[in-house]
Amino acid sequence: MKQLLNISKYLLLLFVIASCDDKNLLDENNKWVYADTASGAQIKLIHVYPSLTPAVTAGNGPSVFIYRGNQKLNGTAAQAMAYGNVWPASAVYGVIPTGNTPYYLVMNRVVGTVPTPNAGDTVATLAYDFQANKNYSVFLIDTAPSPKTLVVEDIITVPAAMKYRARFGNVGMNPTDTFDIYSVRAGANVATGLTIKQMTGFSEFDVPTLSDTFYLRKKGTTTPNISSVFGFSPTSLRSYTFFVRGKTGIATSRNTTLTFYTNR
Repeated sequence: MKQLLNISKYLLLLFVIASCDDKNLLDENNKWVYADTASGAQIKLIHVYPSLTPAVTAGNGPSVFIYRGNQKLNGTAAQAMAYGNVWPASAVYGVIPTGNTPYYLVMNRVVGTVPTPNAGDTVATLAYDFQANKNYSVFLIDTAPSPKTLVVEDIITVPAAMKYRARFGNVGMNPTDTFDIYSVRAGANVATGLTIKQMTGFSEFDVPTLSDTFYLRKKGTTTPNISSVFGFSPTSLRSYTFFVRGKTGIATSRNTTLTFYTNR
């Protein structure tokens, strides 16, 4: 009986810890959720603006918050989005009201713990007619002479068992570059001829027994591999977006790179 009581206490402790972890994730991802989730639109913001200016701190490029009017949607002062970040960070979306109310991507200028936008700190304005019960990926991209946003609707359906869905895009900022993406497990290209600001639709793939590797290559070539995603182990029924980001000649950390995020 004593042994059973000890086991029960241990299981209860694990439950409490797991609940706390879940709560932390919910706290992180629910700061921006509007109450009316049933009729709202859902967005995911991806920061792929590689340039080092504008910036509050010279040479870093803009880390940004997203505002709807005067309401900040994402995170605390420590959670501003830097280059390469995706918000929300997990496989969920931020719920927003429908319609085309302007959204503002504002540089992270902080006084204490309160972001205080100053004149000139708005990096880009997002105006789009978001529709109820639809999902969108919003990319902060580099277009001359200033940053812009690119909105892509995410048409998400549940794949068959032991399948996953993926799509492929190019939001890198070398205008003349066109890319292929090669899958080692498939032994073939899974995307070809990706031009700037192009995004394919989702396609369904078998979940591989072993992890896959994807290689990014210039269109029509087999070498060199410009960038790679190693050890990709998709989960059955999930959807993923693979995309090219970066720009030549800015900084090594912002060179052309293939990466991905989980849609659902």
